[in-house]
Amino acid sequence: LLFLLVGTVLFLLLPDLLDRSGLAGCPPEFADRYYSLIEIDSTAYIFQGNGTLYQMESDGTLQSIGRLRTDKILSDGDKFFYTRGNKVYQSGADLSDRSLVFQEQQPIELDYITDNIILYHFGNHDHYTLFDRLTGEKSRLFPESEKSNYFFRAGSDNRAVFTYTGQDYSESLFVVNLADK
Repeated sequence: LLFLLVGTVLFLLLPDLLDRSGLAGCPPEFADRYYSLIEIDSTAYIFQGNGTLYQMESDGTLQSIGRLRTDKILSDGDKFFYTRGNKVYQSGADLSDRSLVFQEQQPIELDYITDNIILYHFGNHDHYTLFDRLTGEKSRLFPESEKSNYFFRAGSDNRAVFTYTGQDYSESLFVVNLADK
């Protein structure tokens, strides 16, 4: 019975252990393959899903800058911004000069950044909030009663595009001018 139990555990765990060690020759996990492309001062940076940040050289090679313990990074064209739980940090392109921008009571996710505003939300796309980078003030973007009806899709300049889901489950696009908020 013990032999059967050990054999079953090894059978179930061995493929995963071989994948992680690279011995099986399988492709990397999804997190290792996911990429984000960011530009700062006409230089391209690639953020790999496993947390590694690369600078793309002019010959197409990638130079490793470092690792961040975060799922997503954004840029305002000058600095990187990322979250760790309930805190938002900014850093230089070489990951130097890291500083805390602000924090909340609960974990947050960044959505969009401009020179003046950081748009973020809590949990399951609840409570979209604007952080004014000049004054440090925070304001909710949508009324409490409709907080779960909006889903951020894209941002450009001072505008953010959301899909709005009505009570009849129909969807429509909703554009917010962030400079007016």
